[in-house]
Amino acid sequence: MSDQLNRRNVLRGLGVAGIAGLAGCSSDGEDDPGGGTDSGGGGSTDRTLMQGVLMPETGDLASLGTAIRDGAILPFSLLEDNENNPFEIEYTVGDTQTNPNAAISAAENLSNQGFPAVTGAASSEVSIAVYENVLIPNGIVGCSPASTSPAITDLQDNDLIYRTPPTDALQGEVLSQVAMEREDASTASTLYVNNSYGQLLADSFASAFEGDGGTVQQEVAFEKAQSSYTARLTTALNDNPDILIVIGYPDSGI
Repeated sequence: MSDQLNRRNVLRGLGVAGIAGLAGCSSDGEDDPGGGTDSGGGGSTDRTLMQGVLMPETGDLASLGTAIRDGAILPFSLLEDNENNPFEIEYTVGDTQTNPNAAISAAENLSNQGFPAVTGAASSEVSIAVYENVLIPNGIVGCSPASTSPAITDLQDNDLIYRTPPTDALQGEVLSQVAMEREDASTASTLYVNNSYGQLLADSFASAFEGDGGTVQQEVAFEKAQSSYTARLTTALNDNPDILIVIGYPDSGI
């Protein structure tokens, strides 16, 4: 499926209230202020539902981002074949490349096209950059299905930013529980990607693990997409921890 579909029809039975959570709306004509059709349901409108999607189709999170992208556009692909409805839909997918600068550029493109709502992004570091530099200043609603950094909780977002997964403050506690109860670990080291996601999840785990009576021996940051991690691994494994917690993205993790 192409990344952009212009002026596609959407199922008649979905009212404006029901579809509002799926996409932002714009109107090209002089419709009823409520956005509805006449009581007989036989009228038509110039109403277009617009939704941007920002996902990593390339980069360190590409193996996850493409699947999440497909989920984001699935409602549109399911509804596009229905020809007897008053609504039209427009969406555009932007590739964040798992890179904050590329993501900001892709988000600015969506903003310039007038998209009032965006699904994305994925990496917390990328999402925060997009929210602070593009979405919040331009009054665009953003909802991430994948960004879990606790830093997002405290954004001054004017009630524009949402996410569906829980914060890493919870995930760190679960990691600690798994390490202790499933792996019977009393000592641990962390090896984490050096960004908002990796740092704050590592901190969350360390706090929970030590709060549960364990000892964190080494906390080692690493950069994405390096040719070798031998030195970082050697440092992390000093003192022979019972368990090594690796927090990173698929390509680097492999």
